[in-house]
Amino acid sequence: MNSPASFHKIFHALILRPLLKDGFRTAVTVLGVAIGVAVFLAIRLANVATLASFEEKIDAFLGRADLMIHADGLGVDETVLARLTAFREQVRAYPVVEGYGVESASGEVVEFLGTDLSRDMGVQDVTLKTKRKGLSALLPLLLDPKGVILPEKFIPGTAH
Repeated sequence: MNSPASFHKIFHALILRPLLKDGFRTAVTVLGVAIGVAVFLAIRLANVATLASFEEKIDAFLGRADLMIHADGLGVDETVLARLTAFREQVRAYPVVEGYGVESASGEVVEFLGTDLSRDMGVQDVTLKTKRKGLSALLPLLLDPKGVILPEKFIPGTAH
């Protein structure tokens, strides 16, 4: 029973005959598998595109930093950043504080990323606009340790 003729008989009896005998079931099975594969690929491609978009947004905010130290929940000791200043020529590093909040009108969860704009401006691509012209409008905000700079769409009463 090891001969190719025996294999051909078994293949014909168990595979080909049922496929040809019940063509509708065969077509529905092939269509179902094809739809399943298409849905899987569509979800996979959507996930890849979403992650790429998210990484692009994070990179745009974080800039061209060479190093990231991250500690879930506990935070990072500030002395670590002070010790990194010795490597200023080799490594571009700056602090980023992460947090979450709830937007009061919609209830949407918003992630906040905060950084010190006065430190390492060459690492980030930041453009700041104020209602008043000149540095006199921006300087008090930059010097205020509790100052906050928001995207225009998060400021109440501004056009989006």
